[in-house]
Amino acid sequence: MRPRQAERHHLFERGWFWVIPFNNNPLSTNPLISVGLTIDPRRYPKPDMSAEQEFNEFLKLYPSVAEQFKDAKAVRPWVSTGRLQYSSKQTVGNRYCLMSHASGFVDPLFSRGMFNTVEIIYALLDPLLEALKTDNFDDEAFIPVDQQQQRILDYNDNLVNCSFISWDDFDLWNAWLRVFGLGTFLAEFHLIPTTRPSLRIRSKPLKPSKPAV
Repeated sequence: MRPRQAERHHLFERGWFWVIPFNNNPLSTNPLISVGLTIDPRRYPKPDMSAEQEFNEFLKLYPSVAEQFKDAKAVRPWVSTGRLQYSSKQTVGNRYCLMSHASGFVDPLFSRGMFNTVEIIYALLDPLLEALKTDNFDDEAFIPVDQQQQRILDYNDNLVNCSFISWDDFDLWNAWLRVFGLGTFLAEFHLIPTTRPSLRIRSKPLKPSKPAV
């Protein structure tokens, strides 16, 4: 895959752009490219302008990024929001368990959602199987799952915050990225075998369905 076809992150002081092409494969059926911007509102207070204007104001600060958008056309309405971060006070209860982004969220950086979900499924298996066996779904048995959710959220918060801090200095970012990579991949080694069966499956293009008569 050529660099221009891959996902790109443009990092700057306390913020970043993402550019995610869905049309970078011959089998792609989606011709669009996802673009977005997240910033630290403490560094960049929300201005009184439209979402499109706000995005363009940041492009003006970074001409090399703006060059990539010179021929871009929006196909959906521009959307802007306040803080993205949220968390639930309790993630387990009477026959429910909130996972990953349902329980809390920090930032789309690093795309941690799937790994976070798998971590919680892994933590939930034993207490859930025991509850099904005994028909006892008392909250106490699921407290460790709730605690694991909070640890994951705290980890993601530290991971993103340290990244935002380091982007003002390339050497600091270079060092932090290595710390993140080592810590994350070592922690996730035990999950990698679960992905191997899906990696062995070769996707086949879907045949177009016949119109209903």
